[in-house]
Amino acid sequence: MSPRVSVVMPAYNSAHTIARTMESILNQTFADFEFIIVDDGSKDDTWKIITEYAASDKRIIPVLHEVNQGNTAARNTGGKRAQGDYIAVQDADDISLPNRLQRQVAYLDAHPEAGAVASQADKIDRHDKVVATWKVPPTPETVRAHLLLTNPLPHTTVMLRRDLYERLGGYHMFNGQDHELLWNISRVSEIHTIPESLAQYRSDDSDTNRVTVKETSQQTIASHEISVRAAKMLLNGQPLDEDAYRRFFMSGKGFGHMQAEDTARLKPLWNALAAEPVYRQEMGLKLLSCSLRNVRSMPVEALRLTWTAYRQFGVPLQHIAKKYTRALVLDPLTRRTSPPTASDSP
Repeated sequence: MSPRVSVVMPAYNSAHTIARTMESILNQTFADFEFIIVDDGSKDDTWKIITEYAASDKRIIPVLHEVNQGNTAARNTGGKRAQGDYIAVQDADDISLPNRLQRQVAYLDAHPEAGAVASQADKIDRHDKVVATWKVPPTPETVRAHLLLTNPLPHTTVMLRRDLYERLGGYHMFNGQDHELLWNISRVSEIHTIPESLAQYRSDDSDTNRVTVKETSQQTIASHEISVRAAKMLLNGQPLDEDAYRRFFMSGKGFGHMQAEDTARLKPLWNALAAEPVYRQEMGLKLLSCSLRNVRSMPVEALRLTWTAYRQFGVPLQHIAKKYTRALVLDPLTRRTSPPTASDSP
């Protein structure tokens, strides 16, 4: 008889975290699951640890890639092996809290309209201390609105229906694969969220687990590619000025700035977004945020973008004034005005 849940976890050189992660799944209050772990050609003791645990718990299904193929390939290898009604995503350096599977199975059982469900997650440092919480959008509509520009959900908390995963063909992109999968789900189903932390995710503050500038850039480029596809779908055949959109998207992420008339060139997109209630509020705030990133380098264009956020998306003037005061007055006042002293050293 097939299990209710297939937990799928890729692992690469994860010997320093994987035992704790595996125990967080094996000690779940919900026990009807298979645990598919794909070692993607690790060079440390990851495979040894996996097989030692598998020898004492038959729910573990160890799979080995002899050669490293990347995160997307490892996730798809695990997904193809899955037999459960639901697939639970798990990353090899994160922790699922004891009731995670129970809460999410019960939620999907009770909400057939949801193709997937995710939750908040607590960010932990190398000493397992909680340092922040990743909040999630509260409704399927706001999740979809965020997905136009970024992935707003901690992927290690996602549980989705296996038949939907198979219909969509799993993961596709080498980078940004989590963003793309969720965007594809949002096109055909709803993504719900649970407003409590059901997992802990490892912050990238250790030498062995640091996201590099290159990796961040690659992820941003991948998200931009997904965003362009999404924007074109919203325009429904109308042309998208891709150069202007790239500058808008990248400047919003802190890479470069907009150019003169970019806001006007993107008017068809603003019209399409403002006409959709699902995008109206969230995208108005995104436009305001992007304008603030451009206010010093391209002040006129920033003001045009702010005017669009106000006029078409209904961002309140009080909110705009507050944000501009923070960006132009309060933030500069709090910046360091003198070089650091010896007393500032750790």
